[in-house]
Amino acid sequence: MNFNKFNDIFHKTSKKMTELNKEYQQMSLNNQKEASKIKESIESKSKDFRSKRESRKKKFDFIHNK
Repeated sequence: MNFNKFNDIFHKTSKKMTELNKEYQQMSLNNQKEASKIKESIESKSKDFRSKRESRKKKFDFIHNK
């Protein structure tokens, strides 16, 4: 009787641990995707900023080096 009760509890606990692990894996995957999007956004904005800075520098050099 006690063994069956233990076995039942163990099975339920194991099942719950598997469910929690799947949820954790999904959250981790979602976080990685979100981090990737943020990184791409930052890189894109950084490139835009650099190109605008270079453009301003060229205009400045052109105006002052006539």
